[in-house]
Amino acid sequence: MPKKNRSLDIQTMVLLSVLVAFAIALKVYSFTTVSMRISFFAVPVLVAGMIAGPALGGLAGFLADLVYGLVFSSFAYNPFFAISMTLWGVVGGILPRRQNGKLNLTALFIFILAMSLVETSVNTLGMYLFYGPSVAFADLPVRIVTLFVKWPLIGASIKILDERLIHQFSSQKLNAPQVKKVSN
Repeated sequence: MPKKNRSLDIQTMVLLSVLVAFAIALKVYSFTTVSMRISFFAVPVLVAGMIAGPALGGLAGFLADLVYGLVFSSFAYNPFFAISMTLWGVVGGILPRRQNGKLNLTALFIFILAMSLVETSVNTLGMYLFYGPSVAFADLPVRIVTLFVKWPLIGASIKILDERLIHQFSSQKLNAPQVKKVSN
């Protein structure tokens, strides 16, 4: 959706709320150990950024992590994890598109790989500072392998969602009739 036509309307707020809830649910029902989580929570946060832009996408990522960390996590809240979740939403808002409005797939996969590496680095730093090196580096090789397994799955999910949901949502909002306010 072109940035100049974005507005925070009720439909967008509801969709962002659903995506935040979905991201939280994906985190709650993920495989989690002390130093590793296997989940696809980044997908709804990326979609939030793609629909509402980098600022609201980042806010959606931050809120998803904050609610999860304060309500559902069995560990102490770590703000470094919120940084990486916020960045997922920002990245969703800056993904480049082709002139026909479709995602640039090469850029999509490069962005997702780069963001996955940034996420792993930031989260490892957060675990190092909060829990010490024994926790931070315990499963690091497994987390790196998992990153490369999840990378194409996240990319494929975003491509499918873009074709079936995001592109439809964007064009529907652009073609919607504008309602004028009546002043008394």
